[in-house]
Amino acid sequence: MVNLLKGAASRELCNRGLHPYQNYVQSGGRPPRMWGEHAWKTYLDSEESVENAIRYVEENPLKEGKPLQGWSFVTPFAGIDKGGWQTYH
Repeated sequence: MVNLLKGAASRELCNRGLHPYQNYVQSGGRPPRMWGEHAWKTYLDSEESVENAIRYVEENPLKEGKPLQGWSFVTPFAGIDKGGWQTYH
């Protein structure tokens, strides 16, 4: 499932001329992969799992000895809507 989503995202970026490696097309007409190897693949299906994922990403710079980062376009996680969401597991 994750590979299908990554493939669709890559195709869309290519179609829009936004792929970060579009200038380095390989044989077969495809640019190099932009996705990291052994990527973290998980499904966030609870408030706790979302909060854990946010904390993991926020603390990554510290693990590298870098300062915490903040961006004006990121809004705090406000929890899951009272209506919830549906999971399929």
